[in-house]
Amino acid sequence: MRTAAEIVKGWDDPESGLLEDSELVSAWTDFLLQYQFEWFVTFTFRDSVHPENADKLFTLWINELNQHLYGRRWKAAPHKQVFWVRALEWQKRGVLHFHALIGDTRPLAEQIRFSKNGFSKASLMYWEERWFSLAGICRIEEIKVHEFVSRYVSKYVAKDGEIDVSENLKDFVPPQPGLRAQ
Repeated sequence: MRTAAEIVKGWDDPESGLLEDSELVSAWTDFLLQYQFEWFVTFTFRDSVHPENADKLFTLWINELNQHLYGRRWKAAPHKQVFWVRALEWQKRGVLHFHALIGDTRPLAEQIRFSKNGFSKASLMYWEERWFSLAGICRIEEIKVHEFVSRYVSKYVAKDGEIDVSENLKDFVPPQPGLRAQ
């Protein structure tokens, strides 16, 4: 069996042939397991929305979360932003749907622990309601089994979906075994 690195290396090569679905899902799962995601989030749109508009709504939600967690200047520090991986799926009713893994939300977890106000920006319910006001239903779950959610998101590549990753994901790559940080 090929390693994930060998599989990923051949993705852009048209001569490499098609990957088995199970290999593709396994490679994506291995890739995602490198990261410490805290949330598994399902974003459902109440109405049909074009993928570009869906992306803009998702980006708005993520930007608001970043601004709350890291302040107005969050864009200046990629390592002080949430990072995410998002799978796109078309539901049977023909409406777009996202599953996302979101990491670096620890500051919100700390705020939630010490918040006396149950419905503030320091609550998961606030962020679910914020998505509701923008586009539809949102469910945020704290991740308990990383392999399960990584595999769940990865399966959408094999189902003719797509996976997008945040630009700052590279800033959260854990050090490779045997290499020293520069």
